[in-house]
Amino acid sequence: MKTQRDKMYLIQAFRGIAALLILLHHGESILIDNGVGIISNILKAAWVGVDFFFVLSGFIIFYIHFNDFGRRDRVKRFFFKRFMRVFPIYWIVTFLVVILYTLVLREGQSYTLSFILKSIFLFPQAGNPIVVVGWSLTFEIFFYILFSLLIILKPIYSKLLISGWVLGVFLNSFGIFDFSEHFYLNFMFSNYNIEFITGGLVAYITLKTKIRNPVTIFVTGLATFITGWILIINGQLERETTASMLLFSLACGLLILAAATFDLTKKPLVPGTLKLIGDASYSIYLTHVYVFMVLNKVMIALGASNSIIILLISSLIALIAGVVFHLVIEKNVLLFFNNKMLKKVPSKNTQKELESPRAV
Repeated sequence: MKTQRDKMYLIQAFRGIAALLILLHHGESILIDNGVGIISNILKAAWVGVDFFFVLSGFIIFYIHFNDFGRRDRVKRFFFKRFMRVFPIYWIVTFLVVILYTLVLREGQSYTLSFILKSIFLFPQAGNPIVVVGWSLTFEIFFYILFSLLIILKPIYSKLLISGWVLGVFLNSFGIFDFSEHFYLNFMFSNYNIEFITGGLVAYITLKTKIRNPVTIFVTGLATFITGWILIINGQLERETTASMLLFSLACGLLILAAATFDLTKKPLVPGTLKLIGDASYSIYLTHVYVFMVLNKVMIALGASNSIIILLISSLIALIAGVVFHLVIEKNVLLFFNNKMLKKVPSKNTQKELESPRAV
């Protein structure tokens, strides 16, 4: 099996690209909500950034923890690292969003206790949680829980269980089973899971095979991605359909396979700015919607009417705000947990992880 590298710069850069796509998607959407017309059909497909993130997540988790399969003693550390990576920053942003709605946007929100608890702990629910992008994190958390079975159980049992789940995902996605009337079953077997499955498959291929033509794979993936984008612009491909999941799973999977191969063999040079955006992608993802909300209200109040200018300025500021949040808050929170708490969870890789606080 290939030697795993600690840092895969192209993969991290892809996280930055996915974050930028989502930022542009929400920027345009919020402009439309505020009465500033659609900027361009070109941005209509930018929601695929979420699909890119899901495939990347499946790849990263499978790649990092492949050697943990069937080793129950490592599950505690797996959960702790996932908790550390997701929840502290998410809770900070949730707190800030409540303050924002109350004091700045003057939009009082009425929350039930059930809604608050589900939002805080990212439990699946029909609507968006307090932090609106948190809906996607519910799928992440479910994937982590399911993935942990590969660590907890003996391979013969975990493979059987995961295979059954994968089969259920495809049967539900193609309408052979119809769980649409059963929220939690539909969530567990959602077609979004196709993207996590694809990411895991790409990680397995990366670890187990020697890729000889990464350039060809990259070009094929990029061509497939562009084709999907054009189909969305032309109204021939809709969001959240199985067709879009399959197409962009294939496109993103090929791009990630090529990028991982380059990372492992070529040591490519990646611009520092793009690496920084990749590092800050989680902070950007959590905060950008609310930066847009404030900025768009301010700019419209000031009489700004050029939607392109509004989007460009708002996007730049939202991006900078996300990076600053990462450098000032997220990075220090992760460092605190690594130094103070992660060392208490035994592992042969403790020192390596302490030296690399930027958990993926």
